[in-house]
Amino acid sequence: MKPLQNLILLTSLFAFCSCSNVVYHEIVPKGGKTLSSFPSELQGDWLDPNNDTLHIFSDNYKYGSGEDEKSSFFEGELSQNIVLKKYKGYYFLNINEEKKYWEMIAGQVDGDKLYLLSIEMDDIDQVQILNSYLHGKDAKSIKSNNSLSQDQIFIINPKDRELIKLLKNETICDTSVFIKVK
Repeated sequence: MKPLQNLILLTSLFAFCSCSNVVYHEIVPKGGKTLSSFPSELQGDWLDPNNDTLHIFSDNYKYGSGEDEKSSFFEGELSQNIVLKKYKGYYFLNINEEKKYWEMIAGQVDGDKLYLLSIEMDDIDQVQILNSYLHGKDAKSIKSNNSLSQDQIFIINPKDRELIKLLKNETICDTSVFIKVK
């Protein structure tokens, strides 16, 4: 995939899960199993609250508006730059746009619902919550000023158990719900 397409993919992916300004040193979770294809429970068509459809196939996906396959907001294929992992009931889609840091969207299936989760920081209180979950050098690397700039990113390297705790904290984890349609 070309760099511009990766940028569009990344921007669109986080647009429907709210733009995340939290990135990772490496693919997360470290102890998760890397999958070479999307499991059957993820495959199919998933509808978001705006009636946009996420199509998940065995090794690629498309997200777009309605039935029209040509109106995709983004699409991607599992590769060295798009890695799917499974850990503790969650799926983790890791995307490496610039080969410097990884961005991640977590997913969890519950019957006909797909929950997509992203960790994000909008205010100082959220930064303090994030710091309370992280231990070691990474907690110290996140400074709490009195305000956050729009382009500020937080580079973290959580342990697997810390990552799961972060995903369960509704104050810093944004959730989008998709319904399976076929």
